[in-house]
Amino acid sequence: MKFCWFHLMPYRYLPEDFEEKYRSVWVDVPSKLFDPIKANELYNEYLDELEFADEVGFDGICVNEHHNNAYGIMPSPNITAATLTRRTSNAAIIVLGNSLALYNPPIRVAEEFAMLDCISGGRLVAGFPVGTSMDTNYAYGVNPATLREKYYEAHDLVMKAWTEPEPFAFNGKHNQVRYVNIWPRPLQQPHPPVWIPGGGSVETWEWTAENNYVYCYLSYFGYKRGIDVMNGFWKKMEELGVDDNPYRAGFLQLVCVAETDEKAKELYEEHVDYFYKKCLHVYEGFAEAPGYRTIRTIKSGALAQVGAAASRFRQRLTWEDYIEQGYIIAGSPETVVENLRKAAEGLRVGHLMTLLQIGSMPRDLTMKNTEMFATEVAPHLQDMWDEYEDHWWPQALPQDERAAPDDTRVIAADLRRGMTTTQGMLTVQVGPISTSVQTAGSGDPLVYLHGAFGYKGWPSFLDTLAEQYTVYAPLHPGFLDAEGINEIDDLLGLVLYHQDLLDALGLDKPNIMGQYSGAMVAAEMSAICTHTTGKLVLAAPAGLWLDDNPGVDYYTTPHIESRSILFAEPDSEIARFVLPDTDSDEELGLQIIERVQSLSAVGKFLWPIPEKGLRRRAGRIRNETLIVVGDNDKIVPSAHGDVLASEIANSSVHVMKDAGHLFILEQPEEFARVVSDFLG
Repeated sequence: MKFCWFHLMPYRYLPEDFEEKYRSVWVDVPSKLFDPIKANELYNEYLDELEFADEVGFDGICVNEHHNNAYGIMPSPNITAATLTRRTSNAAIIVLGNSLALYNPPIRVAEEFAMLDCISGGRLVAGFPVGTSMDTNYAYGVNPATLREKYYEAHDLVMKAWTEPEPFAFNGKHNQVRYVNIWPRPLQQPHPPVWIPGGGSVETWEWTAENNYVYCYLSYFGYKRGIDVMNGFWKKMEELGVDDNPYRAGFLQLVCVAETDEKAKELYEEHVDYFYKKCLHVYEGFAEAPGYRTIRTIKSGALAQVGAAASRFRQRLTWEDYIEQGYIIAGSPETVVENLRKAAEGLRVGHLMTLLQIGSMPRDLTMKNTEMFATEVAPHLQDMWDEYEDHWWPQALPQDERAAPDDTRVIAADLRRGMTTTQGMLTVQVGPISTSVQTAGSGDPLVYLHGAFGYKGWPSFLDTLAEQYTVYAPLHPGFLDAEGINEIDDLLGLVLYHQDLLDALGLDKPNIMGQYSGAMVAAEMSAICTHTTGKLVLAAPAGLWLDDNPGVDYYTTPHIESRSILFAEPDSEIARFVLPDTDSDEELGLQIIERVQSLSAVGKFLWPIPEKGLRRRAGRIRNETLIVVGDNDKIVPSAHGDVLASEIANSSVHVMKDAGHLFILEQPEEFARVVSDFLG
């Protein structure tokens, strides 16, 4: 089954009493309620969320078109899609879509979609909705009596423009063009796959079958009512002699994932309420212009999704009603998996479009919902419909044959935006966090994420590696004089911060090496943002808990015992350099301050037990991975390396002999050799 991340881009700042004070969220909603400053924040926030969906492994990312409304502030999905073609690399770009009857001439759609297909390397899905009555008949003034015939004619013109290699004239009822000759042409031949969003129209079912398109049922009544509609769709397919391949269909479902069912209600209830009671608050007179739906469809019993009756009904709904009636699927990963499987089987759909940003949901919660779905829900459902072939999915160029953004230009742009450099040091602005990054060497990029203990700046093994690679070593927020730790709330936030750091540095799939907490972050980045990192080196990685061999609790270790815990030879020169003996109260005080700073910065994400879900997510790591452990490591016993390797398919373990936790400092030349051999 394909999972597609759908964004409506709702306006999140409607007043509390909106549905009492204003008659409609669509058509005549006063534009004085729109704050462009807030919109600057929203658009960038929403694009971040779409890009994140690509990073965590969603098969597709979806955008759509609406006008005169606060339900979805995306009048031009092609602009949104254009930004995504450059900032994503794996997900299909699904534009659902361009309301063809609104374009004069519609060859503009053929041209823009062809551009998107070329820029993305063939990742486009072309969506052709008729459009809601609010958008087409009221916001854009198209006569409902002629809307559908304009739509069908526009469709025919676009398809001929894509497939006819010579210039031609088009003499239609609504479009007359003497020279149709589009440049560019789509990369996918004869054209990108076509998906048709709909609300249950019988004629649309027949038309999609006739043209061999995907039918996407976009319903906010949820999957339980959706099953009745899709039963009608599949019955019609059978009558028409069309096969029952589930990939002929898609469905949009609201989903909320949390640690428990109770936590889901706590986190998401207000945002679901905002969506159903504000974003779908549509005046009855705008819901459906006379003639918008055919008499045949009305007779079939298809319900209008918006309008007075629907609004009145939704105003009474509670969280429990939303779940019971299937409006949302919400709860723990186990609950969501169970109900999504029921939904997909009942609907018989191969393309599941998930609405994971809902109503007033803020960025951090959307990211959490997205990450939990990608890592703890999708893997349990991906094998559905494996016996069928998806003939309606983009046929993109192989990754190594596609053009990509010029990294050197990205770095130059970042420098102009505020990345300042001194010899061997970059200062990179990552959102509100100013990050120091030491760098040296030349060659392919290698990022080093340091751990919690023994930080003394640039360790000597990096000098060896810098002879072959361009090494980047950022300072973790909260260490030494680095600020920004208070800007990061949880482990997901830490992973996103590091992902944004890679973007700011202009690094595309760099190899990443981490020690202890840095290794855990590197592993989480690869598990969550599955396509953004290269090879991984995990040295004494944190993140696991073995009941029979957990390792020493360093947080409770007295400072005076630190050397014996961190080093195999606590009296060695390097051990005494990192943690020198001192009779000076001032020097001892500085050591203790440094210890507290570093442990606080890392403990924010590891306390009290370092197991935060990495073992569950490690199976998503597809990168070639080397796990390096010390045979005498008291903090991360070597057994942890074997357990982690058992979860990562393409991994191996190297055991450093006579080595403690900080073997990277005890045996720098040997460690550098092991890393270099692995990276090649």
